[in-house]
Amino acid sequence: MRKLILIVVAVFVAVSLNAQIGVKVGYGLSKLSVDNPDENTKMSKGLTIGAVYEKNLVGEIIGVRVEGLYTQKGYDYYNKTEILGAQNITDFSVSVDYIEIPVLAKVKVGPIYGVAGPYFGIAIKGEQLGTSESSFLGVTTVTDIQDDLFSSDNSLDPVLYKKTDFGIQAGLGYEFGLPFAKAFLEARAGIGMSDLNEIESESDDYSKNLAFNLSVGILLGR
Repeated sequence: MRKLILIVVAVFVAVSLNAQIGVKVGYGLSKLSVDNPDENTKMSKGLTIGAVYEKNLVGEIIGVRVEGLYTQKGYDYYNKTEILGAQNITDFSVSVDYIEIPVLAKVKVGPIYGVAGPYFGIAIKGEQLGTSESSFLGVTTVTDIQDDLFSSDNSLDPVLYKKTDFGIQAGLGYEFGLPFAKAFLEARAGIGMSDLNEIESESDDYSKNLAFNLSVGILLGR
């Protein structure tokens, strides 16, 4: 057992040489990329926060970055129709919280750097919240929309979201020194490669995550 612990510690120390760890926080926009876009669907806002591990492979020019993130994705929907004096308004938001792990190659030239690579995500929470309002002859009926996206007894047909997601992320950033660490500002886009439709259909319809994020972070170490 002692030998195993010593081996693990030795590997950790070897991997950590010339490595940096830190944290980041960001704010972004997301929606679904679909083959039949709906003009009533808009981007939703969400937060990203998590840990960053970065290691140089070729000097400070080429390296690898691995992140463990909590990130919010989804979309907003609003539609208003009027037919023969009857008015219908549907207004809801879909939000899905993911634990994501991007594994990115990094290329740096001066203070500017670029990152690109795959990400893997698993949803820990998903819900649809909003209202459906119908008005006719002065009588208005409001129905609350509240669904757990991953529950088998929700009102969505079919269940939209799978719990797993993977795709590609790419971004550009700017690094600058601090007295005690190194900080960075970064813009990144993520394109899902996984179809989120839980129930397969005979059509070729697909739903994939599309996200844009601005973040700031701090890295400690050498």
